[in-house]
Amino acid sequence: GPLHKLVETYPSLQAPEVAAALFRSKSCVTDEEKFIDTILSFTKMCCAPHKINFELLGEDGDTDEKGDERKQNSALLAKFVRLDQAAYAWFKNAFSTRPSLEERVQVKDGYVTKWETKKLSPPEQEIKLTKALEEACDVVNRLMENQYFLERPQSMLFELGRCRCLKGESSVVLKTIANLGRTYEGFINYKLPLADFLTNRAVKILAEVVPVVAKDHKELTKLLDSIAVLRKESNLSHTLLYTLAATAGGAEPELGSILNFEVIWNLLFKTRGSTPDDWKQ
Repeated sequence: GPLHKLVETYPSLQAPEVAAALFRSKSCVTDEEKFIDTILSFTKMCCAPHKINFELLGEDGDTDEKGDERKQNSALLAKFVRLDQAAYAWFKNAFSTRPSLEERVQVKDGYVTKWETKKLSPPEQEIKLTKALEEACDVVNRLMENQYFLERPQSMLFELGRCRCLKGESSVVLKTIANLGRTYEGFINYKLPLADFLTNRAVKILAEVVPVVAKDHKELTKLLDSIAVLRKESNLSHTLLYTLAATAGGAEPELGSILNFEVIWNLLFKTRGSTPDDWKQ
């Protein structure tokens, strides 16, 4: 596009502050996927020539040469911090309230046709939530192609965690993460900080919710159904089921723990258990 050609013509524009200015611009729209791709590609082009020496940041300059290098490094870091702030605000504005879980429909009332707001059905919501999480994660992952965002992903991951697609009923959030994990084989295509964030979010949901609903067969079944969308062989599936078992008493649970979490153990054995005939193998 024109922006890419401009930067190619004038290499001095390859700077994080230029990318930050784009994110702050009112013309930095996010309504169409092609615009998001252009924004992220342009950001990568602006950031590519610049590398921060993170190891140097905590050192004292014991020579003039070292001191100058440290000052230049700190100045570059400050530019990337401002870029981070601009990207954070843009991401929050664009993705925090996605998706809409309602739709406007026409309803006939006698001879009059009027518009009403209708809440989407749970299956429709599931599709929308998974798509919204996928789009938001794609943006965060693309930003992590730049060194700064990969080394310091905290602000983007914090805002991702506040998005509508990762808030709400625990079993719904877990199902949304699992649906994405099924699509991407346990987040194998994502940068490590993002993959860990999603995995840890799912683990945290189980660790917090399971003790509360330990005797509620219906709620536990909903949690297991969320995990069941994953391939049985996937690392994410193993991690979540391990968390479930650990919450229910660990590798060698006491009898009292087994009885207390009887519903969990029954469900686990029904979904992942083996029969005595299998033990011979």
